Amino acid sequence: MTDIKSKRILLVEDETINAKLGKRTLEKHGYEVIHVNTGEGAVSAVQSDPGIDLILMDIDLGHGIDGTDAAEIILKDYDIPLVFLSSHTEPEVVEKTEGITSYGYIVKNTGETVLLASMKMAFRLFEAKKKEEAKEQKLREGEERYRSIFENTGTSMFLVGSDMTIEMVNDEFICRFGYTREEVAGKIKWTELVHPDYLEFMTEQHMLRRSNECAASRGYEIKYITKSGEIRDAYLSVGMIPGTDQSIASLTDITDRKRAEQALHLKNEELVAVNEELAAMNEEFEAANEELIETNIQLEIKEQHYRTLFENTGSGIIVIEE
Repeated sequence: MTDIKSKRILLVEDETINAKLGKRTLEKHGYEVIHVNTGEGAVSAVQSDPGIDLILMDIDLGHGIDGTDAAEIILKDYDIPLVFLSSHTEPEVVEKTEGITSYGYIVKNTGETVLLASMKMAFRLFEAKKKEEAKEQKLREGEERYRSIFENTGTSMFLVGSDMTIEMVNDEFICRFGYTREEVAGKIKWTELVHPDYLEFMTEQHMLRRSNECAASRGYEIKYITKSGEIRDAYLSVGMIPGTDQSIASLTDITDRKRAEQALHLKNEELVAVNEELAAMNEEFEAANEELIETNIQLEIKEQHYRTLFENTGSGIIVIEE
């Protein structure tokens, strides 16, 4: 906790004797004291001095605005612990101050011990409030960060309850499935959007994740059904939210990719068939070529045979062309 003896106190008191005694007491215990005697002076002091750590505010301040009015003006714009210091003990007065601030109400002349203890309590309450505000701020920042991620991932995100009812969806989900938020949130079970072929599998996986809070996020290829009845392909990733019975799911549509893969697969099959046909034709060509070569060889052999006979008959042979 911050050292209370380094604190600067604004003492708002119109009675001179009480102001001097109060200032002396506080300074004796290490506090730095600024004194004003009017409500307007208190407002001006806070506006001009950002280092004030606590205000001790008398209620009756003579002419001008009283302590409660001054407190309301100050606390509207400044977050400073303010303790009322008054001789009033009427319930209605005390209740009015409680509606302005919750840091304390000290009855005058109750003694130095009560004054110092009340101030210390006010500091503790203020520090506790600041810590709580810091926690809430971090929580809000975390919620905003996760909401931003939820809304801007580029995939269909949705929150699923223990009974598989969809509790929250993002804009991409609405765009992809064709439903409005009012039609989905709290009204449709995720199983109603899964193709029947995958329903049993998805239900088993949901129960498995619920039985194991530490289960890691799992991914599956499934088919889902849009509001218009179109069946599309998707990659679904689902994980349990620790400490809850909810699941967070991310669905990426892969219909176009699957269709492209199927078209490519068909094209590859066509190319394989063409290649096989070309290979068969090539084999036929090679066989015909081999047969032609063999025929040419046989003709050359016969031609050589007849030429030999022609040259070696031992008699004259005349070839007459018509």
